[in-house]
Amino acid sequence: MRHRHTLKLGGAFIALACGLAGIVTAADDSDNARSLRAEVDRLAAANDARVIAWRRDIHMHPELSNREFRTSALVAEHLKKLGFDTVRTGVAHTGVVGVLKGARPGTVVALRADMDALPILEQTNLPFASKVETTYNGLKVGVMHACGHDAHTAILMGAATVLAGMRDRLAGTVVFIFQPAEEGPPLEEGGGSKMMIAEGALDNPRPKAIFGLHVSPLLNAGSLGVRSGALMGDESNFRIVIHGRQSHAGRPWHGVDPITIAAQVITALQTIPSRQLDQGSGVSLITIGTGGSIGREGGITQLSATLASKWGQLAKWHPYRLRLLVGCGAASGISAAYNAPISGAVFAALIVLGNFSMNLFAPLVFASVVATMVSRSFFGIKPSYTIPTFEFTSLTQLPWFLLLGLITGAMGGAFLKLLNKSEDLFKKLKAPIYLRLALGGLIVGLIGIWSPWVWGNGYFTTNKILHGEYGAPAFNPRDIAGLESLADKLREPQDLLSRFISAQLSDKSQALLAEYTNGPNPELQRALAADFNQIISSGPLFDPQRFENVTLSPATVVLLELKPQGGDRVRLNRLLLLDAYPGEISTEHRSKLYLDFGKLGGLFVAKLIATLATVGSGAVGGVFTPTLFLGAALGGVFAIGLQILGAGEGLPIALFAAVGMGSMLSATTRSPLLAMIMIFEISLDYSLMPPLMLACVVSVLVARRIHPESIYTEPLRSKGLAIAQEPAASEEAMERTVADLMRSPVLPVRENATLREIADRFLTSTNNFLPVVDAKYQIVGVVALQDLKEYLNAGDELRGVIAYDVMRPPPPSVTPNQRLLDVLSVVLASEQRNIPVVNTLKENRLVGALARAEVLGIFSEAIAARSKAEV
Repeated sequence: MRHRHTLKLGGAFIALACGLAGIVTAADDSDNARSLRAEVDRLAAANDARVIAWRRDIHMHPELSNREFRTSALVAEHLKKLGFDTVRTGVAHTGVVGVLKGARPGTVVALRADMDALPILEQTNLPFASKVETTYNGLKVGVMHACGHDAHTAILMGAATVLAGMRDRLAGTVVFIFQPAEEGPPLEEGGGSKMMIAEGALDNPRPKAIFGLHVSPLLNAGSLGVRSGALMGDESNFRIVIHGRQSHAGRPWHGVDPITIAAQVITALQTIPSRQLDQGSGVSLITIGTGGSIGREGGITQLSATLASKWGQLAKWHPYRLRLLVGCGAASGISAAYNAPISGAVFAALIVLGNFSMNLFAPLVFASVVATMVSRSFFGIKPSYTIPTFEFTSLTQLPWFLLLGLITGAMGGAFLKLLNKSEDLFKKLKAPIYLRLALGGLIVGLIGIWSPWVWGNGYFTTNKILHGEYGAPAFNPRDIAGLESLADKLREPQDLLSRFISAQLSDKSQALLAEYTNGPNPELQRALAADFNQIISSGPLFDPQRFENVTLSPATVVLLELKPQGGDRVRLNRLLLLDAYPGEISTEHRSKLYLDFGKLGGLFVAKLIATLATVGSGAVGGVFTPTLFLGAALGGVFAIGLQILGAGEGLPIALFAAVGMGSMLSATTRSPLLAMIMIFEISLDYSLMPPLMLACVVSVLVARRIHPESIYTEPLRSKGLAIAQEPAASEEAMERTVADLMRSPVLPVRENATLREIADRFLTSTNNFLPVVDAKYQIVGVVALQDLKEYLNAGDELRGVIAYDVMRPPPPSVTPNQRLLDVLSVVLASEQRNIPVVNTLKENRLVGALARAEVLGIFSEAIAARSKAEV
């Protein structure tokens, strides 16, 4: 069926081109127009089997650019059999141009198709699959029509057949152009459309319009897509030459391996943002503006990185500078989006560049600071999140954050898996991108009807969670358990607290208290509960004198020391009243906690589904912000759950929410340092760091056991690229220091040692070099065994030769605290099996030796392990 649809599209293509150009006479007459379409359909159907046969034949015999000899011969022979007026061959090597003149005079149009295949090995089981292999750029490769050029050529041959059969109705001329080398000519060869034009393909006759088509897997069979402007992406070729340095196979360290350098270049190019995001969709702004569950930081960072990279391209900077510019753009985007310059620089260093060297980090810091100040000064952008300050000093409460790290780590890994599943489900729909986006928007909209807080970036809701508004305790009329006792204390207050509360009561409560005698009174209970809620919400309640005679519970003391704000301060005030009136106010009623637990848990699930629908449908944007929302909600749910169970009563809900944000971010990015710095920069509260650090580290350990990739490396992995997220064991080995391998020094000789003493030392050891030291054990030179050859036949004068006379200058030395990677150049350049180790390069006192073979063995194993991992 797909072949038949393709041929019908060819017929529609013919009718559209001819109709637009006015080649077919009386096309404005509706009857003639219908007749034309019917005739085109009839002739297309009659040639259906031929077009399919041509396409399969061309597919079985693909030819690379400028090598389309068989294909062009097939085309030329067919055009000649149709009686074309002119058939030119050999245009731009293998191109074919045919001219078909109509029976009546008129305009000239051209129809164009491409003929070349790609150097790709076909791995299908189709009966007409390509088995062709050839040599391309010095390599043996398979050849396949993987871009649809076989269909294009067959369709245009079918169009030639149809129009040749309607020649008597044509008012004008049709030029058929079969172009070679559309994929680009081989290196050092010309070809393609430019050469065809230069060789007169568009001359005599010169068409006023050219029509072409391209098959696409993004369109359903039988559909025709048309748009204005450029449609198919163009490409620019460039050539990179990497020069190595040859060396002996036994001494590879003396050479420069261009293969490893090329591998690093390829890996770096794959990290350019345009390789990961759909540049043609233009959906980021629309998604964010219409409430998609996605963050603005993605679009900002993408745009910043793209502009920075484009700036470098215009300046014709080197590729390594372009990569740095991309990092600076990303740092600027994150900094401007979150008002967090440190986090922006760290994000670019860790995630984008994967390098923390000062040569790279300094420009990132500069870009982050400038971007932040511009956003603050010119646009008045304020921090998106406000986190209350805490004074966390409780060692016994740290285990709760260890447990929170386990939960967020598991949820972070599950979140990444669910994102992959969501994307796969949407891709299985086989629908155009705009329909998938519409479906994602529909899902988010339906969720938003029930919970509108899931729309957009969620800053407002996240701040509500951070200020403890979920789980903030409120008094219920049923909480007034000892009404008679409480009424007595408030009508005739004897202590400062009761006097304060009595003065805050409403007129209604005062009147009801005056009339109250004893027994239950629901109206009074409701009035007092409402007044108590007003009191605990109006500001700080604690005063040392006011609570002088009140015994505070341990949970109240802990929470009081943290100086909570927002909803957590309301909870503190409630605890204070419970401690002050233990017999009058009940502590058993927890309906508000259960209600908020359900609300916040439902909000978490709703935001999760909305994010999965938005990202899975193909929307372009950031997942940073939804991740922070999910982390805050999960932390809040965890804190309320602890309170329901009677645990963690002394800790603010906002503290768990802030730590949940960091640990969830750490679990998805696999970068605990970035998460710690971002939350600290948002909160500016150092006391938050101990629980935050613990939870972030634990969450990463758990998340990577569930899902090995991070949210940034997953798209690369799906394309077959392996990006290391942390140093492997082999790389850790290279981070070892000289002290880790240092052994006892080669026994030195003094500078005044005689030649006989030196010779005896060589005879009793396996060393070819002996260090020479002075009285302070400082290296002053080295004696080589081969330098003693000229003295072997000497006589009595041998006694006058000392080490100072035959020694070489001091060799390059290393110190114990240097990394193996830093001393590699010294190791490679040294002739000695045991490289001298000195205490400092300034004092130069001999303290040990570094075995050259052991160091090279470690590097060899590291390279082998890395190569095996990449394979």
